Amino acid sequence: MTKYLRSEDGFTLVELLMVVAIMGLVVIGIYGLYLSMNRSTYQQEEVVEVQQNLRTAMNYIGRDIRMAGFMIPLSSTPIETASGDSITLNSATLSGRMAKIDAPFTCIDVTQDVTVKDPEMVDLFDENREDLKYVRIIRPANRTQPQNAIYTVANKDRTSRTLRLAGFSNSPPVQFAVGDLIVNVPSGSAFPLTIQYSLNGGDLVRISGGSEIVASYLTSLEFEYLRADGTAIQADPVPANQLEHIRAVRVTMTAETDPAKRAITGGIKSRTLTQVFRIRNQR
Repeated sequence: MTKYLRSEDGFTLVELLMVVAIMGLVVIGIYGLYLSMNRSTYQQEEVVEVQQNLRTAMNYIGRDIRMAGFMIPLSSTPIETASGDSITLNSATLSGRMAKIDAPFTCIDVTQDVTVKDPEMVDLFDENREDLKYVRIIRPANRTQPQNAIYTVANKDRTSRTLRLAGFSNSPPVQFAVGDLIVNVPSGSAFPLTIQYSLNGGDLVRISGGSEIVASYLTSLEFEYLRADGTAIQADPVPANQLEHIRAVRVTMTAETDPAKRAITGGIKSRTLTQVFRIRNQR
């Protein structure tokens, strides 16, 4: 009967070792593939982050260059100083929020209800927001202020198209006219506002009253100033008598990855972005 029994021999030690070795090679291969895919994902995320960093910085600079010269005094220029690595701009407002006065009035009280042209203009200001509650009034014809003051939005009424402004002086009373502009300004700011951009270390710094970091991990910042015919002004810095000839600014920035993340990807990722911004408010 014994010869009919099945063999019940097991795996030999050599066979087990061979299986373990093969499985080890498979696991190593899978883990290597995982690391490669993980590193590739991080690299793509870093590139996206660098590009987004550059776009954010360009959006800030582009907005301010386009607004340069808006309702500034006739004696000022849109660009106050211009060099290869920094720029200083002049503007009546940083946010671009403004409303046109639609009914004349004389400031006989400290607080006045001012009628503006459209209900949508009322929505641009907010007495409950620190960045939207302060305004100046500018006369477009000569780009001066009927009264050199910063007013506070105390209330607003969209239905009647009115902004209640506080801070008028009635000694002597001043006449405000149809077409005068109410423009949003920071509290305590000068007229016109100045906005400066420069690179400090790896930070793009924007100074207007206070200082703020717009973007980080930048390795270079270059400004090139263009005339109306598209040719570049070669002098650096641009002489004062040439500032009025600037019609556009070419901005070039290079940024790289956050140093804290380079250990994961094993290298530095760098991107460069160039854009040309035209000055819209040239006299």
